[in-house]
Amino acid sequence: MENRIRSNNARGRSVLNDTAIQGLFSTLTEFHSQVLAYYESLQDHLGHISEARLAIDELRAEHGRRQQERLAEEQRQRQAQMKQTLEMMRMKKHVTVMENRIRSNNARGRSVLNDTAIQGLFSTLTEFHSQVLAYYESLQDHLGHISEARLAIDELRAEHGRRQQERLAEEQRQRQAQMKQTLEMMRMKKHVMLMEQRNVALQRFQHQEMQARRGQMPQGAYYPNYGPQQPAPPQSGYPPSYTSPVAHAQQQPSLTNGSVQAHQQAQNHPQQAYYAPVPTGAPPSYQQVLKQQLLLNRRLQSSLSSPLIDHYEEKLRYVFCDILNAARCKIVT
Repeated sequence: MENRIRSNNARGRSVLNDTAIQGLFSTLTEFHSQVLAYYESLQDHLGHISEARLAIDELRAEHGRRQQERLAEEQRQRQAQMKQTLEMMRMKKHVTVMENRIRSNNARGRSVLNDTAIQGLFSTLTEFHSQVLAYYESLQDHLGHISEARLAIDELRAEHGRRQQERLAEEQRQRQAQMKQTLEMMRMKKHVMLMEQRNVALQRFQHQEMQARRGQMPQGAYYPNYGPQQPAPPQSGYPPSYTSPVAHAQQQPSLTNGSVQAHQQAQNHPQQAYYAPVPTGAPPSYQQVLKQQLLLNRRLQSSLSSPLIDHYEEKLRYVFCDILNAARCKIVT
């Protein structure tokens, strides 16, 4: 802007009609407010700095005054202690001189009461007596304060120990409660897992039972819900509806032996499920199916134990016993 004004003056042109100078002037006018704000902020910073310096000077003066007071107090204490020490040494010297004077008079046979030196020392020691009593009283006060402070420290130590023991006991109780809660959650998870395993085992057992009933049964045998049984061919000399005594005698011991074995098994294993005796007249495939079912039931009973599963097993046991009894009756008849 300054160069522009000089150029216009050199050329003899008017400055007011120059648009460039007018634009620069408006720009500088806008910057003027910013510059004023900047200088005002600088003035504020300078004011804060001066206030901080004054505060620091006051603090320094306060610290110096306190330090001087502390040093003066220490000096007074040292002077008082030194004065007290000198007085004690002086008193000790007077006591020693008086003691030597009394011994000398006793050795010479003179009277102690007529000795003016001893009387003067005695009056001096009488003056020191009040100071000595005050000194010992101050010592007694210090000892009392020390004993009180020691008792207070012992009480605080006992209180701290008691609080620490209470805190440790509370932490122990919290840990025990947390462990108990964790164990309870683990028991619940274990119970849920066992229930799931039992349900899976029961489903597998039912599936195997259905497969055994569908695929492993012969077509000619009679079982419940599997069609009628073909009658056996009649023996020679007997009608078709008549059973020979020999066959009946051979069939009867087998049934008796089966029932006796089942009864002995129930007595030897009271906790296991009771199943009806398997008739020996049934086909071998049917006996294999029943053995598989018995093994599965024993495995379930040995690995799993739950009131709900026992209830369902009891129901299955009753149903299975009814089926076996019906099959045995049909086979016998």
